[in-house]
Amino acid sequence: MGEQTQISYSFFVFGTLALVMLAVAVVLFFFNYQRKVHQQQEQEHLLQKAYQRQLFEAVIETQEKEQQRIGRDLHDGIGAMLSLIKLQLNNIPKNTALTAEASNRITELSGKLTEAIQGARKISHNLMPATVEQFGLAESVRSLLTEVAATAGIETDLYADDLGSVFLSDSHQIALYRVVQE
Repeated sequence: MGEQTQISYSFFVFGTLALVMLAVAVVLFFFNYQRKVHQQQEQEHLLQKAYQRQLFEAVIETQEKEQQRIGRDLHDGIGAMLSLIKLQLNNIPKNTALTAEASNRITELSGKLTEAIQGARKISHNLMPATVEQFGLAESVRSLLTEVAATAGIETDLYADDLGSVFLSDSHQIALYRVVQE
């Protein structure tokens, strides 16, 4: 029976080793599976963030293009029409004999048209900051701050000497300009 016991003992040891190896394999498989699931979730999260960023940039770009279009339409359409009306209004007293009251009224209306033209021009320039694309962010902000100082009496300082070494896309520059503008 000694030999039988030894064979049984050997089967028991090999069986136990096989079960331990199987258990280790199952645990390793489980951890590997969990790691892959975690990596996949992380990758999906990164893709979702990238998609959201692209969507946000597309919305901003579309909004900026629409503002530029409105600004151009305002400048080229309404601004030009107001200027033409003002020219025609200013030519009335020269070509026609009018009463003093009518002449004063025309002068008053001409002044109001000048204000309307300036307002339309200002709105147009605010909607399409061509200066950012033409002169860069620092110079555009400097110009904006000068205008604010002149109209509102608010003194500002701009320190943008190192801004030329920083690369920003046009859309990012315009976005920063809009932040300062607000």
